[in-house]
Amino acid sequence: MHIIAVDDEQLSLAALTDAILEAAPDCSLISFSNPLEAVAHAKAEKVDAAFLDIQMAVMDGMVLARKLQKIHPRINIVFVTGHLEYTLDAFGIRASGYVFKPVSAGAVKKELEDLRYTPDPIRKKMVRIQTFGNFDIFVDNNPVIFHRRKAKELLAYLVDRRGGTVTKKELATVLWEETEYNRSTQTHLQILISEMLRALKEAGAGSIIRRSHNSLSVIPEKIDCDYYRFMRGDWNAIEEYQEEYMANYSWAEMTAGTLSAQKKRYRR
Repeated sequence: MHIIAVDDEQLSLAALTDAILEAAPDCSLISFSNPLEAVAHAKAEKVDAAFLDIQMAVMDGMVLARKLQKIHPRINIVFVTGHLEYTLDAFGIRASGYVFKPVSAGAVKKELEDLRYTPDPIRKKMVRIQTFGNFDIFVDNNPVIFHRRKAKELLAYLVDRRGGTVTKKELATVLWEETEYNRSTQTHLQILISEMLRALKEAGAGSIIRRSHNSLSVIPEKIDCDYYRFMRGDWNAIEEYQEEYMANYSWAEMTAGTLSAQKKRYRR
């Protein structure tokens, strides 16, 4: 299911994003602080559900909901509000439901389980990641194309962390080493994150990434990865490892050393 979250207050948007991801970890989620960007996104991609703050400066949630409904008549609108009086208006425009601030994962889950329109079933794509030798990712055996080399490296580092949460500051340190983590670096990093997410989404693999306000991780259960199979003791993967791991990235040398030592232990 593809969900968008819209709130022009950053802290509220972060809390809403975290609640949605906790309630529906398998969903594809994109968050917007600008309602106009949400409309542009809806014109480009099918959206199953939208969690919209009602009170926003540029465009209030009611107006935004009507615009989204014109684009996708069967979109599920869930309003986010701190005021009870808005709920009657919410139902007046065929909203699926509403949640009150502060938003909880339980409230979000309840709404997702009782949507007005049932999302169309989506065939699961086979996502295969190769780490032995050079790093590559394939969806249904087709390579994923990244327009920026560093965006692909960003994904590689997330894969190396095996589902562990990685902060944006850590990602910047890995990608640019001694570079100061200032506003310019943060902007550049956000561009790379957006490019990585774009490439994965276009390939049909957007759901392998878990996002929170200031961190990212992969979801190992959604990936067929030689490295992960090796760590589970899969003998085919152990034999496939020939002392090269993500050879295109210097930061991967530590993991390569661990794999080499582990392979020797497996052979004893």
